Amino acid sequence: MKPAMLKIVTGLVAAYTLAVMSVGVMAQTGETIGISVQQLRDPYFISIIYGAQKAADEAGVKLIIHEAGGYGNVDRQIAQIEDLIQKKVSMMIVMPTNSRGVAPVVNRAISKGIPAMHMGSKVATDKMIAFVQSDDHELGAAQARYVKEKIGDKANLIYIAGPPGVTWTKDRWKGYKSIVDTNSGHKVLDTLWIDSSREAALKKTEDMLQTYKNLTSIGASGDFMTLGAGDAIKAAGKVGKIILTTAGMSKDAEDMIRNGVIQMTAAQQVVQIGYVGVKTAVQYLRKEKYSKHTIIPPIIVTKENVDKVDVNNIRHPDSFRPKLIYP
Repeated sequence: MKPAMLKIVTGLVAAYTLAVMSVGVMAQTGETIGISVQQLRDPYFISIIYGAQKAADEAGVKLIIHEAGGYGNVDRQIAQIEDLIQKKVSMMIVMPTNSRGVAPVVNRAISKGIPAMHMGSKVATDKMIAFVQSDDHELGAAQARYVKEKIGDKANLIYIAGPPGVTWTKDRWKGYKSIVDTNSGHKVLDTLWIDSSREAALKKTEDMLQTYKNLTSIGASGDFMTLGAGDAIKAAGKVGKIILTTAGMSKDAEDMIRNGVIQMTAAQQVVQIGYVGVKTAVQYLRKEKYSKHTIIPPIIVTKENVDKVDVNNIRHPDSFRPKLIYP
């Protein structure tokens, strides 16, 4: 290689190395946001983390992501929040396994100078700086309105509420019931407070189909549970005979909409929840103007309009995998 060319190449390598080192320094010395999430087996939560990571990359902040592995693992989430305290994160975003169960450790973090905010579901404390959520009341109410429009004045309903002890399940149930209560001919035969899993919903729905022969509709607070209900309806040969509604639109739920198993979803803009959550945290840390309460509206999706829906704000790409850090 000629000396002049070697000098140019050497200069370019040095410049590239300096750029890489600068990025590394930014990641090490900039803001760090810790996210504590209930679980990451459900596409809903993976999509939230995708949106959060997208916002973090744009802002040049580092994320530390812990997941408790399920709503029953309150102690594990508490330990993970303690880990975020030990790591002295700049900010903490909490999606609680149990709103009251994790409140003491979140308050302890705040007392140590780590600001915290809720995302998706509330922690039972008034010390959080912000809350980003779906319109949970509307997610339930929209389902009940759809059933009323399709069935008319008489309906026998089951509602799969999901795990107890979290605000989003309670608020979606309240929204659903608020519409049901306006029509005396609509009767909720049972409300199922179960784990947010396909397997739990499958088993419970099988039981309900055996118990209530005159069932006309099943609603669910989240599409992971709805998939289990859909599996049970298919196995029972009742596709199209029972109206199935949900909140959310994972790829599997979209397929069930196209196949007529699910008739309607109030699709949450889940990616947007995570994106706005981290963006809000960054605005707070950088002393910029921010919203203390952001509600992300749903998109009503049926078989008739499913081809027209932009899913970029609804779910994560298939290739995305959250980068987890375990204490």
